[in-house]
Amino acid sequence: MLQQESFRQCGAGASLFNFGMNSIAFHGEAAVRHYSFDQGQSDRVFCDDNILLVTVNGKLNLNYGKSSYAVGKNQMAFLKNNLMVDFRAETDQQKGGKVEFIVFLISHELIKEFTKITQLSQIINDEASEIFVSLQNSHLQLYINSLTPYIGDAAKIEGSLLRIKLLELLFCLASTDTQMLDLLLNLKKSYRPNITTVVEDNLLNPLSINQLARLCGRSLSSFRRDFISTYNMPPSQWIRERRLRKAKEFLVTTRMTVTDICYTLGFENIAHFSRLFKSEFGHSPSEYRMQLASA
Repeated sequence: MLQQESFRQCGAGASLFNFGMNSIAFHGEAAVRHYSFDQGQSDRVFCDDNILLVTVNGKLNLNYGKSSYAVGKNQMAFLKNNLMVDFRAETDQQKGGKVEFIVFLISHELIKEFTKITQLSQIINDEASEIFVSLQNSHLQLYINSLTPYIGDAAKIEGSLLRIKLLELLFCLASTDTQMLDLLLNLKKSYRPNITTVVEDNLLNPLSINQLARLCGRSLSSFRRDFISTYNMPPSQWIRERRLRKAKEFLVTTRMTVTDICYTLGFENIAHFSRLFKSEFGHSPSEYRMQLASA
């Protein structure tokens, strides 16, 4: 797994994955990235941006919530922004080699520009999946080949040319994959996920309030206001109380150490966790467990 700090920063716009990366930058930020993984390499990432993932060799297994996706050679996957995704790389056991894929950042600004210069109508589909997997076509494969010289030497491509190449990617998708086009166009629509669902699903993930706000498609102030309206208390207080109750449950029902419980539930350190637990339940975690053993 990535270290905690890397995990909090990770996302398609920052350090999506930290293995064998070459990138092409646009306005100082990586817009196209090439990755090379070993067999079995896995991690969990938080994707800040919409991304298109194109597999060149091997296979990536993606898990989001209760859904699983396999993205093999000559396939592609579109991931909407603000997703927490687990992945695992798999190579062909007979051929070996690396798992290789290319990630494209698809910003809202790029999509807006694309729709301005096309005559395409927008299709609204509230049931669209957060992750969409499709086969690559010959046009996309030729497009990927055209990027190869630049990925190896980013200095060869200027910002204006990269912008054109990214627009070319959207035109390539639009002309050959209707479902992918619909998904891209729907990104213009403002959609705000349900706060209750997002917070409950990520209770055990060490996410900051800022990251939860992004997952909910809200600004920090809007997230706090809507959260208080839903739960009648600030998000930090609610999350702390729920995690402490979960810690109490772990002490009763599992053999996990106090240290493991502390970091599994995202507390900063043992001293902080023990202090909060004692304030809430009258005993430190260790004292509480000892009482259970002697009862």
